[in-house]
Amino acid sequence: MPKTTLFNREEVLENALNIFWVKGFHGTSMQDLVDATGLNRSSIYNSFTDKFNLYLETLKFYQSQQTRHTRKIMLDSSTAFSVIRHLFQSGLTKKESKDPKGCYLVNCATELSAESLPAKSLLITNKDSMLTLLSDLVIQAQTEGDIDAKKDASGLALFLFSSIQGLRLTSLIESDPKKLSQLVDTILESL
Repeated sequence: MPKTTLFNREEVLENALNIFWVKGFHGTSMQDLVDATGLNRSSIYNSFTDKFNLYLETLKFYQSQQTRHTRKIMLDSSTAFSVIRHLFQSGLTKKESKDPKGCYLVNCATELSAESLPAKSLLITNKDSMLTLLSDLVIQAQTEGDIDAKKDASGLALFLFSSIQGLRLTSLIESDPKKLSQLVDTILESL
């Protein structure tokens, strides 16, 4: 008879995500995960196979949260250009919290993309999804007259993706919200 899962999977992923986010994959021990999730080691292994698979699950969980956040931005915005601006500004809003940890996916890219094919594959899938979204937004903003229609939408999408990633890294070491906001303005003015 199979064992019944007696915990809230989403809550466990959230708690594991938070400890990985603070300590990174390599800095997080199994004891850290036991303490953070409230599960014993055997439950973690039975439910997630190992620490790395739990980490991948937290990346997917974070990615789904970010997708929901992006959809909300799109629903709340009146133009495609304002969606693009909000995507940048939302990264700054998180930076202004008392415990800035950066973007979880960017942190993964800097820690694991060179050594882990599964992590790199997930990051590439995320990049491709973001490029599709950003390209669509650029095309719509070009139609709305907010971005020069002569510019290549896919090239601008890659520029925006790279700029968002760079802004998230920069915000880890630049604490002045005014400077970061000026950086966003400079990026968007170049469109």
